[in-house]
Amino acid sequence: MSFEERLLVELKADMIRRAEDEARAVRPRMARRRAGRLALAGVGLLGATAAVTVAAGLVGPQTPAYALTPNPDGTILVRIKELRDAAGLEADLRAHGVITDITYLPYNGRCAGPDGSSEWHSPGDGAAAGDDAAAGGGAGETPAVAAKGPDSFVISPAAFRPGDIVVLRFWENPDDGAYQLRWRTADKPVPPCEIVSG
Repeated sequence: MSFEERLLVELKADMIRRAEDEARAVRPRMARRRAGRLALAGVGLLGATAAVTVAAGLVGPQTPAYALTPNPDGTILVRIKELRDAAGLEADLRAHGVITDITYLPYNGRCAGPDGSSEWHSPGDGAAAGDDAAAGGGAGETPAVAAKGPDSFVISPAAFRPGDIVVLRFWENPDDGAYQLRWRTADKPVPPCEIVSG
């Protein structure tokens, strides 16, 4: 073998040794990188799980905004816990035979346009369905809507004619968390309430 051939063989052997040494040195580094990446992935997964858990808690099941209790006399006790979910309350009252149009208004809010204010009743005035605002229910008549405390009222399905729509407007009271309620009947659907101040 010539000098050049021996040099070439040694050079190849040296290159192979260096490649093996580098491979041995890279494996622990790669293992450390993989372990670090796995640890970061684990932390990221844990963070994502925590975020989903917190988000589920925020948008998860809420306490009901209202409760309905049918009474033996056919009336329905409605307890309002929060002024939200008007559509749910409308659907539940409809299931009990009362068609309603419910709007929750902010304090000092009102519906834009004519609201038939001469026809509005308060739950405490004893008005029966179809009465004008000054009249009350007759002797022995159950009022159509009657107050039953700061957060409750009773509604009497039998007091309304078939096809009557009971329009209920609730105003929040920021001072004590209670609400104010006014009601009237309509014989056809009322226009949607466009809420304005004042």
